[in-house]
Amino acid sequence: MDSNTVPTSPTFALKKAAFSPQPASNARAPFLQTIPSAKVDENDAEFYHLRGFAHRKNGNYYAAISDYTKAIELNPKHFKAYFNRGFSYDKLGQYEQAIENYTKALEIDPSNAYTYYNRGISYDRLNNFEAAIVNFTKAIEIDPSNADFYHNRGFSYRKLGNYKQAISDYTKALGLDSEHFKAYYNRAFSYDKIGEFVKSVEDYTSAIHINPKNANAYHNRFVTLIILLKTHLHSTKEDHHMRNWKNWIMLSKILLQRFIWTQLMLLHSIVEVFAMIRWINLQKLFQIFLLPFPSTLPIQFSSKIEV
Repeated sequence: MDSNTVPTSPTFALKKAAFSPQPASNARAPFLQTIPSAKVDENDAEFYHLRGFAHRKNGNYYAAISDYTKAIELNPKHFKAYFNRGFSYDKLGQYEQAIENYTKALEIDPSNAYTYYNRGISYDRLNNFEAAIVNFTKAIEIDPSNADFYHNRGFSYRKLGNYKQAISDYTKALGLDSEHFKAYYNRAFSYDKIGEFVKSVEDYTSAIHINPKNANAYHNRFVTLIILLKTHLHSTKEDHHMRNWKNWIMLSKILLQRFIWTQLMLLHSIVEVFAMIRWINLQKLFQIFLLPFPSTLPIQFSSKIEV
């Protein structure tokens, strides 16, 4: 199984799978390196599938589709040709055609979890999140051990605004893969949406621990910390020492013990540390970094970025 990651985007975080051909014989091995010079066997469906796969690996999706189509004409039951033609259509943004091909592949082999998985991604890209969830769920039923299946279903739930169900799926993904950066990141985003800001910061911190070069995680954590600061300042005196202060102590411990010295964004680090430890008051902090300081705190930070 060959997997291909969708280019990093602020609005999408799903990963497709593509089938590799069977190990090539000596006669067919050159196809993967020297496609133009390969001698075509016009009666061999697998020949075209292999050459189509080589085109697909080179990013030539139109040529890949042409060869997969020829393979299907020669062998209408060629599961991998349908599957990989669907993959190529998806890469070209032709999601309806991708879904059609994955559906044909499922008619040949209805037990393949990755076909449901990829079809779910194509439905998600068409903003048909309900259909995406149905397909991810089917993939999970066939193979409940794949963390990406849970993560992507959570991603579709999140787009429907069902943040609690999204959190549940991200948590299941992390139970299968404790180093799943996107599950931590997107669970943090979902926690933020339901007002669980402390848990959100904790998950962004865990995501940063896995990938300390991801600037979006630092940005989102910083925005969440600012929200916590505003909540802290406007909390009642009764809440101050019982709940919010404990939260600050916990967050300070996380930041100080684990990631202060590995921050990519130095300004964000300074703001976080100063705010958490209260070395200076909030007004002075904003006077230093965000002059002038408005009394009502209508600071507008840029929108959060989703992996």
